[in-house]
Amino acid sequence: MAEPILFEYRYETRASIGRTFRAMSDTDAFNGVAKANMSFSQEPQPDGTMRTMGAVSKLGMTVRWQEIPFSFRAPYWFKSRRDFQNGPAARMTARAQFQALPNGGTLIGYQIEVIPRTAIFRPVILFDLKRSLEPNVRKALEAVLAHLEHQHDDDPERSFAGPPPALKSQENTRLKALMDELEPTPLRDRLASFI
Repeated sequence: MAEPILFEYRYETRASIGRTFRAMSDTDAFNGVAKANMSFSQEPQPDGTMRTMGAVSKLGMTVRWQEIPFSFRAPYWFKSRRDFQNGPAARMTARAQFQALPNGGTLIGYQIEVIPRTAIFRPVILFDLKRSLEPNVRKALEAVLAHLEHQHDDDPERSFAGPPPALKSQENTRLKALMDELEPTPLRDRLASFI
């Protein structure tokens, strides 16, 4: 097996470990800020579970992978893994660890590990990662830190990436029609408040 490529980051924030975990584990927002430009699909499996597949254009080709279910122990760590079906990398794993500090803040350790499919691909992968992934991951980490340095504990659902884009008029009309078909419940009313 080829030598892994590692990118490691260490940050400290004044935010509590719980708040830090919530912000860092918002992987949809993180990937958006990191300009990952990935697409995902769900494939039903014979046992009734769903398999998540991802794709991205990289180095002039479409790279596909299976997204392994997110593992975590809140608020201490999480791990996300992608097993690639094609392309020069075999696997990519992102890990985050959080340690509560005596002052109430949090120490963040974040690591990305990419395992090349073969050793000959390592220089190509390293070049691409340093050019594209690493600067965008750093930007996303800094966006999370900037968000954490502001006091927003009163709104735990607020994403560091801001609100999602507005729905198009036709999509908004369809969503409201679907909401009207649901039985009135506190959950439905809560969901409707986000529209």
